[in-house]
Amino acid sequence: MQKVYGIWYNEGQFRRLMGKRWHKVVIGIVGAVILVAVVVLVKIALTPEVEDVESESAGVNQEETYGFVEPETVATLVAKFNIEIMDQTGWQLLPADDTTMMTYENNYWYPLDDDIALVVVPVEFSGDKAQDTVLTMLIYVDKDSVNQEKARSYWQYLVQANSEDYSAEEVTELMAEAEMLRERGEMANRGKGLFVAINEVEGGDHIEYQVVRNYRED
Repeated sequence: MQKVYGIWYNEGQFRRLMGKRWHKVVIGIVGAVILVAVVVLVKIALTPEVEDVESESAGVNQEETYGFVEPETVATLVAKFNIEIMDQTGWQLLPADDTTMMTYENNYWYPLDDDIALVVVPVEFSGDKAQDTVLTMLIYVDKDSVNQEKARSYWQYLVQANSEDYSAEEVTELMAEAEMLRERGEMANRGKGLFVAINEVEGGDHIEYQVVRNYRED
């Protein structure tokens, strides 16, 4: 919040109105005004430091509230996602396959099953999965698909792949909270750097089961 300090002073007009006999008083007032001006200038000079402290405090509060995760590349997190799938289901669910991956609108798309895809949104798109940092990962499924439960299973393994610090119970609770917040269009967060949500655009033809990563600002 910025404050503007203004000092209006016209010595000639002041003397004409008050008379010369008030000369000493005027000098005293001028001195007081100068003193006030100096104080104001010092305060203004110190304002950036105060703002820096407030900014640092806000950053600390954000970390305490939402948490942060370390940057991970597309290739790394897709590999972790596949490990979760294989460890938990064997081949009951198909993993993401680089040979069928395609890029569309600067995102990485991995077909998983009928009407289901893994979409990876990078912070900045370069086309290099080994370099691009992940911002969001989501399971994309058609609204009228018969594979809704399968999509939710993929979502669970996606959350687990992104949340090494979460227990299985915490992952379940996080997903349940996202379900409760679904109608309000809000995201669930447990203070460890992940936001989880179910996004169903009104009038749209698909549902997105999202995992959003929260990074520190440089």
